[in-house]
Amino acid sequence: MFAVDPNASPLPASQVPASRNLTPREDVTAQIMHVSQRDPNRMWVALNDRDKAWHDLYQLDIASGQLTLLYENNDRITGYEFDWDDNLRLLSRTDEQGNTVLLRKDGETLTPIYRRLSPRVPPSWGWDATNEAFYLDTNKGDLNLSHTVQDEPQHLGPGVGGK
Repeated sequence: MFAVDPNASPLPASQVPASRNLTPREDVTAQIMHVSQRDPNRMWVALNDRDKAWHDLYQLDIASGQLTLLYENNDRITGYEFDWDDNLRLLSRTDEQGNTVLLRKDGETLTPIYRRLSPRVPPSWGWDATNEAFYLDTNKGDLNLSHTVQDEPQHLGPGVGGK
């Protein structure tokens, strides 16, 4: 990942400003997981620097380039979901059969709350504006089309669905 100052003058050879490498590691794939809407200097990235098959989660200070490891991925995690207050609330995992499992994060404990069979359309999810309700768009079950369901905070566990 590279940072570019949009106010900087373009370099003559490339017509774009100089860039700064924020993930200067060899043979690593970087993925943007979340960009803070509260702090424009923070974002969360996933890097496969420790294990080429799975990405660990880091918090990135954009100004300094400092990466802080937040989650060492030893659980086949394929995605990280944050609420509007930048809290890591849900993770997704691929099981040995290729199914997607949505997990609630309670401290260091991961609790499965949803499982999707691999041939189905992947679900989409997100939080309401107050972080008190969680929405899941799914076609799981006897439905021919997808629909949106809402889960109440008490089903999502402590620290999930409330302030």
